Amino acid sequence: MLTLDDHLYGKGPKRILSLDGGGVRGLFTLGVLAKLEDILGRRYEAHYASLGKTRADFRLSHYFDLIGGTSTGGIIAAMLCLGMRVEAIRTAYLKMCPKIFERGRKGVFDRLFNPYNVFAPNFDASELQRSIAQVLAGVLAENNRRGHAEPLLDSDLLQTGLALVTKRIDTGSVWVLTNNNRAKYWDPDTKHWQHVFPSEHDRFYPNGRFPLALLVRATASAPFLLDAAELSIGPREGVGVFLDGGASPFNNPALELFLTTTLKQYDADGQKKGFSPNGFDWEATEDQLFVLSIGTGAWRTRMSGADYQVKKNWEKAKIALLSMIDDGMKSSLTWLQAMSEPTRPTHVDGSLGTMADLRVTPHKLLTFHRSNVTLETAEIQKYLPDDKITDKIRDNLRRLDNADTKNLARLDLLGRRFAETEILDADLPARFDPYPVAVA
Repeated sequence: MLTLDDHLYGKGPKRILSLDGGGVRGLFTLGVLAKLEDILGRRYEAHYASLGKTRADFRLSHYFDLIGGTSTGGIIAAMLCLGMRVEAIRTAYLKMCPKIFERGRKGVFDRLFNPYNVFAPNFDASELQRSIAQVLAGVLAENNRRGHAEPLLDSDLLQTGLALVTKRIDTGSVWVLTNNNRAKYWDPDTKHWQHVFPSEHDRFYPNGRFPLALLVRATASAPFLLDAAELSIGPREGVGVFLDGGASPFNNPALELFLTTTLKQYDADGQKKGFSPNGFDWEATEDQLFVLSIGTGAWRTRMSGADYQVKKNWEKAKIALLSMIDDGMKSSLTWLQAMSEPTRPTHVDGSLGTMADLRVTPHKLLTFHRSNVTLETAEIQKYLPDDKITDKIRDNLRRLDNADTKNLARLDLLGRRFAETEILDADLPARFDPYPVAVA
């Protein structure tokens, strides 16, 4: 099997798995991932048997060279990179979501003392922190490291590349934190970058030594729902305040992961030189880079102009923020399809359609596939035919924070039913296979 160094720095085609944010809708994502795990486990079954292993030993971290996510996608990405099977993550999610999103406990309490604080977080971030800590404790125990310190970003427990997208709100910057030890801020004493500091007080703390649990919490600290996470940056800079990566254009992180991995330095003659500040330097061609992007459900929010105008200013602000998140996700999808030619492209809008034959260059810069469900009543009904889907049920499925047992069960079933028909073996092109495949 591939080592972490093989995944990050080895030659040959590279595979990226990108996971959207979406709160409890991460259960839909897990249904899709279960099907992917099954397809690849079967594909490489003979290879694993030659190593004295079975299909059950396969992990998505064995196939993908980088797994990145925003918010709930970041939580799932970290678990996958730690070598967890999808079913184990699903079990953790079904326990985790009701604890994190216990209805109204924190927000209502805060507003009792300050009824005008309409932006008070609705939930207690300590529940998210505890849930993440429990998962990591389980991983440590499974790897015979019970009693060890909590994993850091440089942990050897991470089996493949990990990328977590978060928004540093105090400086207004998007951070994509990875476990690539060639990255510019991995370590102030890195051999790959020459850092000169006026004094010791100006040094930064190594990104590689950031606690993994805190980074996972940072990517998932959704505005209005959870308090921001705090991370010590350096002696002079002090503490940075981080929010959910969904508070940026990258709730769908696929485009940012493409940029992170393929950005390179060139001289005036177009010759490559030096390292990328991100440390990857992967090739951007259709035969060398595969990006698989998984969503948590899509829909278009509509309202009349009159309905918008009568809303309170704080409601208008929230609507504007959410619409910008949607715009960022649409932009990422549009750009990725404009640089590739998906065999099953996603409909963008009335003007571009599915972007058939529309590209910014005749040369394809990657192989790209997007998989997502449309959360409209009729579409949901198609995948859940035994359930009477009302508009109220549809609206509950769209929410980030509805951890009602029935809602979670529907999201779980929706992901698995969607995957049965919409996730195909061909979505994982054979030319990107990292392991031998038996020929019938």
